[in-house]
Amino acid sequence: MLSAIGLATARQLRASSGVTALRHHPVIVLPIRTIAVSQRSFSQSSFRPASKSDPSKPKAASKTKKPASPKKKAAAPKAQVKREPTPKQLELAELRRQRDAKRQERQKAKDGKEQVKRLIALSLIKEEPKLQTAASVWSEFLTEQTRGAKYRSADDVKAKWRQTSEEFTTLSEAEKERLAVKAAQAKAAAQAAYRAWVVSKTPLEIYNANQARVKLRTTAGMHPKKIEDDRLPKRAPGVFALFTKSRWASGDLKGTIKDNFATINREWKALSEAERKPFHDLSVQLRAEYEKQARLLGLPVQETYFVKSEE
Repeated sequence: MLSAIGLATARQLRASSGVTALRHHPVIVLPIRTIAVSQRSFSQSSFRPASKSDPSKPKAASKTKKPASPKKKAAAPKAQVKREPTPKQLELAELRRQRDAKRQERQKAKDGKEQVKRLIALSLIKEEPKLQTAASVWSEFLTEQTRGAKYRSADDVKAKWRQTSEEFTTLSEAEKERLAVKAAQAKAAAQAAYRAWVVSKTPLEIYNANQARVKLRTTAGMHPKKIEDDRLPKRAPGVFALFTKSRWASGDLKGTIKDNFATINREWKALSEAERKPFHDLSVQLRAEYEKQARLLGLPVQETYFVKSEE
């Protein structure tokens, strides 16, 4: 099939040389790539000029908008009916409550054990040397007789104890004197070692150890003794405590302890402000000395201990 250019060329050759010339001259057919053009793109609307509004023509009256219909109110939410839990749900809730309670108890016990461990470490109980306060002639004799002994059963222990008791009753006075001197030396050596251990610690460490021992009595049911340290200042007594001390030192109180305290309390209430002033001044002086010593040692200053009188 000939293209448009090929047909035009053929017509020119036919007109110039006739049909015979066209047979002897081949027609050159050029391939023409056809381009598909969308009919929509060449529509009349695409070539139509933009219409301009004519100012002479009156504008069409705008249509009045209808008022919007009122919105319907949302329906009120339905009241939820509270359902009673089933027996199975109640059982599960009780099991969860018991499980949570046991977990809290375990955590509380764990925290308590950790606190006791910290208090024991702070109280210096494990490293405190033991005092041989019960050193005596009998204890020294028993130590000598049982040192290195081996027992196979409880009966052997009882037999050895009985034998040692019988031998102790037959000791001479010279042997008892020797054991008494030995017991006194052991007691003195133990006390010297204890004092050396106390001095090796700072006053603040001894103070913290005594505070930890007080807490162990309430938290762990332990009853460790207080560490005696002469370097720790004593708290200043209160005004009424000083008056009570002076009355006990006078020797005038001859009744029972209960009656004597009632007498002291009655006498204190009868004192005027001028009569109480010496005890108050002494308490202030002792308080100042205590605070000064505590600050020098780096100790926390405690409140003055007041003995409350009965109103």
